Amino acid sequence: MSAVPAVIAADVVEVPHGRGKPRSRTFDWPQIAAASPVLAGTMLRYLDQIALSLRPASVVAANGMLRQFAGFLTTEFSEIDGLVDVDREHVEAFKRHLGTRLSRNDTGQPLSPVTIRITLGTLRTFFERVSEWDYPDAPTRVLIFNGDLPTPDDPLPKFLSD
Repeated sequence: MSAVPAVIAADVVEVPHGRGKPRSRTFDWPQIAAASPVLAGTMLRYLDQIALSLRPASVVAANGMLRQFAGFLTTEFSEIDGLVDVDREHVEAFKRHLGTRLSRNDTGQPLSPVTIRITLGTLRTFFERVSEWDYPDAPTRVLIFNGDLPTPDDPLPKFLSD
């Protein structure tokens, strides 16, 4: 497994957010690597690469979303050894899981459609890039489609021109 990028290493400890409360994490990379070293290795290699071209905050966000997906896979589907084993049924199960999760703020509300859209969009980009970059553990087909992403709100303009 590759070394954890510096921007990710900072995320291994609990990071304050919002109103000064610590962000709780369910999974970290050592846990994921213990359950599925190939999957963790592929994801960490990807994070290493995007750290070279994206802003640190974008890499930290992608890290959290990939960790969430990998944690879900390793707990719900123990037969997953690597990304190549991920199939459409696993993505559909993760979508259902996102629909049941509560947001991290104090409201206790479910995740917003925007948050779900961003999470699935980040995963879709990850799948596309590892395939384009010819990673040996890349999925064999497209796993997330446009129709999987929640429809964004398109509010009407406040003022209509004459």
